[in-house]
Amino acid sequence: MLVNVAYFVVVPKQEILGSGRILAASFFRNVFGPKAERVLSIFIALCAFGNVQSVIFSQGRIIQELGREGVLPFSRFWASNRPFNSPAAGLFEHYLISAIVMLAPPPGDAYNFLLNLISYPLSVVNIFVSAGLLHIYMFPKSYPDWSPTVRASRLVTIFFLLSNVFLAVAPYLPPPDKEHNVYVHLPYYIHCVVGLGIFAAGAIYWLFWAAIFPWVRKYRLVQQTVIAPDGWSRQIITRVPIGMEEKGKAGLDGGRSGWDG
Repeated sequence: MLVNVAYFVVVPKQEILGSGRILAASFFRNVFGPKAERVLSIFIALCAFGNVQSVIFSQGRIIQELGREGVLPFSRFWASNRPFNSPAAGLFEHYLISAIVMLAPPPGDAYNFLLNLISYPLSVVNIFVSAGLLHIYMFPKSYPDWSPTVRASRLVTIFFLLSNVFLAVAPYLPPPDKEHNVYVHLPYYIHCVVGLGIFAAGAIYWLFWAAIFPWVRKYRLVQQTVIAPDGWSRQIITRVPIGMEEKGKAGLDGGRSGWDG
């Protein structure tokens, strides 16, 4: 908060609104001169580069872990650590989606919509993650095996939760006028509605896959841990008729299932 106060004390309001510069760069220029502004811009670029690298790494790992949990089609492919002892399949998926987002949509509403559609669901996910962490803090006896070496404090978790609640709710507030609308021809809330619709579609898909179809067709989804050729463990999910669960587990032995590819 004090940093923001310093920005407003040093940088005039009109410069903040009309310069198009990063606020920190304007602050350094006004206080230390033009050379300091250029040096700060280099550090900001390095910071942005580091953030991009961390996102690429984490997104590749997320896809790999979803494959190892057996919840993705062709999970054997996504879970693999070959050929470079890294999540190559997940990294390729991230590269492909990023290239499509940058090159496919035309500038304007379509591009802004895709960017907002990517960022808004993250706030919703962060709400559930932080709320789940608070639940663990409130009921530690229910999770005796939960003992991470690094953990966020309750205060930080609550602040993170409230911040993401704001980010999830604020986009539904109408802008004061059309000039402040992020879209020209689309409703200002369109990315929020579509994002929640994607969550709902995923929930309906899971309901049919994990509950309705097994109940109608009289089978259970059996999960077993196997060791892949690259040495990493992963989960295999297969359909086993009701009453034959133990035989189904014994018959897996690293074999393929409907999700294994």
